[in-house]
Amino acid sequence: MLTFALVAGVLAGISVAATAASASGTTLYVATGGSDAGSCQTQATPCASISYAVSQASALPGDVTISVAAGTYDDNVVFSSAVSWRSLTIDGSPTTPTGVDGTSSGSVFSDASNVAPTPPPVTLDHLVVEDGSTSGTGGGIDTSGTMTVIDSTVSNNSATGDGGGISSTGISSSTLTVTDSTISDNNSAAYGGGIASGGNTTVTDSTISGNSAPSGGGGTISGGSALTITDSTISDNNTGDVYPDSGGGMYMAGPGLVTVANSTIASNGAWAGGGIANGGSPLVVTDTTIAENAAYVGGGIAGEDTSLGASIVAANTAQAYADCDLSGSITDAGYNLDDDGSCGFSKAHHDLSDTNPALDPARLRNNGGPTETIALEPGSPAIDHVAQASLCPDADQRGNARSVPCDIGAYDTDMVSAPLEITTASLPDAAPHAEYSRSLAATGGNPPYKWSVSSGHLPMGLHLKKSTGVISGKPKGVDDGTYTFTVRVVDHKTPKVKGHVRTYNQSTKVLSIAIS
Repeated sequence: MLTFALVAGVLAGISVAATAASASGTTLYVATGGSDAGSCQTQATPCASISYAVSQASALPGDVTISVAAGTYDDNVVFSSAVSWRSLTIDGSPTTPTGVDGTSSGSVFSDASNVAPTPPPVTLDHLVVEDGSTSGTGGGIDTSGTMTVIDSTVSNNSATGDGGGISSTGISSSTLTVTDSTISDNNSAAYGGGIASGGNTTVTDSTISGNSAPSGGGGTISGGSALTITDSTISDNNTGDVYPDSGGGMYMAGPGLVTVANSTIASNGAWAGGGIANGGSPLVVTDTTIAENAAYVGGGIAGEDTSLGASIVAANTAQAYADCDLSGSITDAGYNLDDDGSCGFSKAHHDLSDTNPALDPARLRNNGGPTETIALEPGSPAIDHVAQASLCPDADQRGNARSVPCDIGAYDTDMVSAPLEITTASLPDAAPHAEYSRSLAATGGNPPYKWSVSSGHLPMGLHLKKSTGVISGKPKGVDDGTYTFTVRVVDHKTPKVKGHVRTYNQSTKVLSIAIS
């Protein structure tokens, strides 16, 4: 089991850009044309640097907001525990990038001492944290307190120690929350290219991509308290490719619980556990797609003490155990799918083992929502396979509604779609014994469609093809006149899935064909 140094720096709290001060709080202002003199408490007299504004904020009580105008600021901001404020929010522009550049001369944001006591909560909102470089931990952000990162990008930072992008380590009470953010293209010379987590860390609606760490956890490493990943994508991260480099996307070193839900882990690489390597943490994975990862062993996931439910582990590559290399305490929570049989899934748990999930050939891309996902092709066996309500959250990774039964993995095809409607207004006349062909048309629902005549009947000699909606043939043995009937169309969903009754989209229309 791997351990890693727990070091830190504090930052916490970041609300929504340019927020007005509360009744008990104060707002300071920073702008590129400002001056590091005075109190910075009016927009007409802004500070020039965030560091100066933080120094002015240290004696202020209550909740303090530093409103930073759009632009790029070269700065290495240090937070001290000797402050009066209750919380500090550094708020960039919500419409134009507000960059804080560390100029490769230290962490962009860091704690003063990396030991308790730590500063009160700090929030970073609408910021681009970039080009930090440190011989310690946390190239972009080094925190051992309570840090919140919202609607921000942490990119192109590096650290000799753990946490190329963010290091949240040092004491068990440290808390890191990342929401609607991107952690990308960071590098650690040790562990946790994107994020090194030693405290309690929560990542939601975010992307961790293109990060690297040679020893383990190209995207993230967890070595302390709880780590929760929800509605997020971890992609294109890498560790080294020699033993024992592990966890291209994620590496867990224990002892805290690690939860991955409604997320996509794709195109990561390592020697072991291209997507995930579990070195000792209790790991629970639900409604997640683990695909297109690569390793020497365990291309998708490797390790122990792992629970998998309603998840796809497929299209991964390795010299051995392409999808899974699991040992120790393994829990099959049911309704999983792998495409090589290496995960130990069984029919007794409603799993689909050694089954092609029919993933979208385009793989990871923008399918709507805040993060990229991998869609399912029509007819995928993963569609509507999960009949257990506890494994069908209200929405998929994109935020689209799920219903029971739901799809395996992070992407669900039960999106809100336009109502299914037959758009054919009328049909042309037909002549006896003459060739006739006309296509019915519909919009909305979830194609492909299936057609039928639900009441009445077509003129003798004409037939409706169920899969295409084409009425064709030669009328024969019929009298002149008008034949009225009702056509019905349903979308690709079926009335029953493994015995569970369900609804489907349908539309009907009364049409007629005149024979003359």
